[in-house]
This record gives sequence, structure tokens and C-alpha cells, in this order.
Amino acid sequence: MIHTHGQLTEPPTQQVVITHHVTGCVTSILHLTITPSGNNEYTASACDSYTWAVNGVTYTASGDYTFVNGCSTNVLHLTITPSSTVETTVAACETYTWAVNGTTYTASGDYTSVTGCVTSILHLTINTTVTPTFTALGPYFVGSTPAALPGTSIEGITGSWSPAAISTAVAGTFTFTFTPDANQCASTATMSVAINELPCFATETWNGSVSSDWNNAANWTPAAVPCATSAVIVPAGTVNFPTLSTPATVVSITVESGASFIGSEFLTAGSALVKQDFPLTGYHYISSPVQATTFGNVFPINQTAVWAYQYDEPTGDWMNLTIANSLAVGTGYSVRMDVPQTALFAGSLNANPVTFNLSNLSTSTNADRQGWNLVGNPFSSALDWNQMSTSGVVGGVYVWNGLGYVSYNGGVGALTGGIIPSVNGFFVKAGNALSSVTIPLAARVHSNIPFYKESFTNLLSLKAEGNNYIDETFVNFNDAATASLTATLMLTNCRTALMFLPCTA
Repeated sequence: MIHTHGQLTEPPTQQVVITHHVTGCVTSILHLTITPSGNNEYTASACDSYTWAVNGVTYTASGDYTFVNGCSTNVLHLTITPSSTVETTVAACETYTWAVNGTTYTASGDYTSVTGCVTSILHLTINTTVTPTFTALGPYFVGSTPAALPGTSIEGITGSWSPAAISTAVAGTFTFTFTPDANQCASTATMSVAINELPCFATETWNGSVSSDWNNAANWTPAAVPCATSAVIVPAGTVNFPTLSTPATVVSITVESGASFIGSEFLTAGSALVKQDFPLTGYHYISSPVQATTFGNVFPINQTAVWAYQYDEPTGDWMNLTIANSLAVGTGYSVRMDVPQTALFAGSLNANPVTFNLSNLSTSTNADRQGWNLVGNPFSSALDWNQMSTSGVVGGVYVWNGLGYVSYNGGVGALTGGIIPSVNGFFVKAGNALSSVTIPLAARVHSNIPFYKESFTNLLSLKAEGNNYIDETFVNFNDAATASLTATLMLTNCRTALMFLPCTA
């Protein structure tokens, strides 16, 4: 591109002079033209090079150039600017306005704009705006656990949601708005999620096919979480037993014999029933998992074939009980049955930790009967002795198995793993007047077998049977033991007759 302008100094009018000079017979005539000197100035700018029309010379550098033609002096003030190219690559959604020339483009392509010696080239890609799509979520039931809202669409668009998460606290249809992250050719999108009221079935039976989560509908038959009008049945033999960790309300709950339920502190039930089958006759240690029930209610049939006793440590004797006597939570009882029975523990499930202050006041002349206390499992699940808190207890825990006592001291014993089944009573021995046993909620565990079978390392078991007696001794090589007797590691020897007497030291 060339820009020029010039300043011309016009010469004055030419003068023509005719001079005659006669020399002798010769007359000389001079025709003379006098032209005054003149100056012409030019200013020009160009890209890369410039050809001056005055002299036909091409220049490639800026400068002041002079050319004299006759009496005229021509001066060129020249500016040479090198040519340059600026390339820009842009991707835009739908349209793009180029700031270089103010033009708005709607199609992809390469566009050129020249300003002075600068050539601007735009490589433009016009993208179509994408509306993000997502796999539909829901519907969910009130109180269920929803999936997380996806942070990336099916098309790969990333962004965030408002609200940020799905709540199943109340029923309704809720709209969630997705806003794409910056620099993506995408528009906002919405998703509607339905939260439905829980389907309510009159009876819900636990199947435990997925987990122990009460609030997982797949664990129930029919497949719905129990509601306020449901009667719940927990059968024995399932892979998992229910654990409730959030508040729930049902009409009733029945825990069948051999089954287990944890979470009574979260459950509001119109009624509760825990069953325990006793297919064998003879003596059994029992304990109630419900509050405020009587022996008459627990054994409503064949009552003349049932005898109930409570061990009284101060006297070292068994006290006869009647159908009117109540079963205290956390207390163990001895029940003799002449015919098979099914115990029915109906009432409110115990939902609190239990502390049993042990008695050590025996006046019995038989030292073997001193300090023994019959305690009981107060829950509708098994207990882990290792999770229980004891103070002043000598030895460990003793559970009657029909032939003798199986014991456990927190390390070894025939009560494998220290698991005490639901509705089971057990003996502990108080070492002093301040001895106690505390059964916290954390001690509850699920178990669908009476006793766990497990082996211990460094353990020697010696068992003797005969004349209706059974006696078993355990020798454990324990690094925590000392050369002297260690009460908490020692298991008291129990030589037990089938007449169902306390442990004999």
C-alpha cells in the first residue's frame, strides 16, 4: 500500500532574451531562455518497496531521496513498512464477531482482513451448541439412598448441578439444573427426579439377600422398606440379618427363633415378639430381650411342664418363680422343661445398655456357690463378650450347653469367640462387692448359629465325661500371663451335674 503527497515550488516565468551583436559585417543573434531553479518535495509510505514515478527508481528502505531533473530538485520523504501476517485460531458457539474488522461470522472458514501492511487471517470453527443429556435417575422412595447427580453428560460435557444433590426427605418431583463448565459449547439442562412415598405392604419379610441394611428395599419381600403400617417378620437362616441405624416405625416386629435384629433404639413398633424354640427338654438358661414380661406370657402353653428358677447369690440357692413373676432385663433365669417349648418374648424390645451390679454377699457355707451371678443377654441379637465391660469379674463367662458349661475368658474357651446367643443366660463370678458387668449396644452382633466353631493357637483342651458329668480344662500358652495366678486369664473349673447347679470352683 502506497501513500504519497508532494510540495512543488513553481519557477517564475521564463525570460526570453534576444541579444544582437554586430561585429563588422557579422551580426550575431543569441536566442537565450533563462529558467529559474525549482524544488519539489514528496512524502510517501509503502509496504516493503516503493517505485518513485519521478525517476522510476524502486526503494526498499525508508529515507529521504533526491532527484534533480533540469532546474528542478525533487525530494522524496519515504517510509517503508515491512509486511506482516497475524493468524488467529478460534472456536466459537453459533457465531463469532472478529474484533479486527467488526464482522460477525456464522460459518467455519478462513477469513482475511488487511489493515495497512498487516494481514490478519482468522481460522474459525463454528460449533453447534450441545444440550447435555443424562441417563434418567429415579424414581426413589422417601428415605432411600439416591444416586449422585452425574458431573459429566453423555456427550462428555462437564458441569455442576443446582441443587447439588438429590434429597429423599420428602415426596415430590424435583428439578435439578445443570450448568456446563466454561469454554464448552453447551447449554444448560434440567433433570426431573421423582421421590415417591414408600409403598406400604401389610407384611414385610426380611430376606437379607443384599446386605444387613434395613433401608435397602432389596432385602425385603415384597421389595419395599417397611412402613408405619407394616408387620415385620425376621426369619432365621438368612445370609444377613437386619441392622437399623435410622429412625423407623412399624406396626409390629417378630424375630423368629434363631434370627437376629440390631437397632431397637431406632425402632418404634406397636408390638414386638422374639421367639426362641427349645426342642430339647431339661434345663436352659434364658434371658428376656423385652421389657415388662412375665413367665406366664413367655410360656403360655404347657405351663405345668415348665419350672422357673432364679439363682440367689447371697444364699447360694435357687429361688422358685411363678408365672406371675417378671423377667428383669439383663438377668438370667433357669428354666426346666419337661416337653419342648417355644418361648414368646412379647413387649418392647430393650434399647438401652445394661449394667448388672454383681452380688458377692454369699452366706452359703459352700464356698463353691459364692460370687456366682446369673446374667442374661438383654437384646434380640447375639453378644460379643470381647465388647463387654467388666469390673472385678473372676475368670470369664460360662454358658450352659445342656451337658456342662462352655466358657470363655477373652482369649480362650469352648464358647468360641465369646459369642453369647440371643435369649441366653450366662454365669459370671464376682471377685468383690463392687464387681459389675456392662453390656453396651456396641456388643451386639448377628449370629444364626448357637455357637461359633473356631480354633485357637497354643491351646490344649482336656475333656472328661462320665456318670452324667462333663469337665473340660483348657491350657493356653499366653504371653500376657504371669508366673502367679492371673484372675482375668483363669477359667474356673466347673464340675457340673445334670441337676443344673452353678459352677463349682
